[in-house]
Amino acid sequence: MIGRDNSPIPPTGQLTTGLFRERGTYARWREHGAPGWLLVYTLDGKGRFGHEHGDLLVKKGDIVLLAPKIPNDYGLEDSLRRWDLLWAYFFARVDWHVLLKWPEEAPGILKLHLPVGRLRTKVVEQLLETRRLNTGPRRHREILAMNALERTLLWCDEINPRSEEASMDPRVLLAMDYLCENMSQNVTLPSLARRCGMSVSRLAHVFREQVGQPPHQFLEIRRITYARQLLELTQESVANIASRVGFADQFHFSRRFKHFAGLSPRAYRQKALGSQE
Repeated sequence: MIGRDNSPIPPTGQLTTGLFRERGTYARWREHGAPGWLLVYTLDGKGRFGHEHGDLLVKKGDIVLLAPKIPNDYGLEDSLRRWDLLWAYFFARVDWHVLLKWPEEAPGILKLHLPVGRLRTKVVEQLLETRRLNTGPRRHREILAMNALERTLLWCDEINPRSEEASMDPRVLLAMDYLCENMSQNVTLPSLARRCGMSVSRLAHVFREQVGQPPHQFLEIRRITYARQLLELTQESVANIASRVGFADQFHFSRRFKHFAGLSPRAYRQKALGSQE
């Protein structure tokens, strides 16, 4: 390592992104690292990250974080000489640090593996969106791109063994996602259990144990939360909002809304609009 020329540090700014398809020789060496975080996701091929005890080899589905001021020593893995990678160099927002506590493979080198499936697809989509927004023409491109990068980290948190999210049964996460995406529909517990590959009793037990409430209560709270947003931000009628969040009866919606919010939907809207004046 001694005597190598240092590679340039990524440009200053909150976020820099890239998509590299490297062949033959490719290597980066920064003796003192960089001031920000570097995230590298392997799309295909193989790469290596050097550290004082050897090399960390990465393959398709691996995502690595290099912490600030950690020596950077990475490039193509010797035998394959092919590495396709998506990367983002960024300065973390204050509230991101809980999302950056990944398992350490070596000091300052953190790694997760994303198995084939929905989660890997979501992460790749958000990384591509981060790059697209960050290199686009919009005036607030960097802010939009940072928001997409934050979503990337949030999806990664679901599989991070050091996070609370990863300790949840993936079937419960699937149930939660489905309920939120279909809140306007009449979702029954038996149909939800079939979708998750569980018996009704098992889903009800595990869901309550891990989420802290039964599925129907979780769904109702999400419906009321969304209704609050619609009342605050739109001029839709209470009847339309009731239908959009899954209540067939407006009277029942008003009663349940008041139970959670302490006000009827109309009174809640009037109060919200008054606070904005």
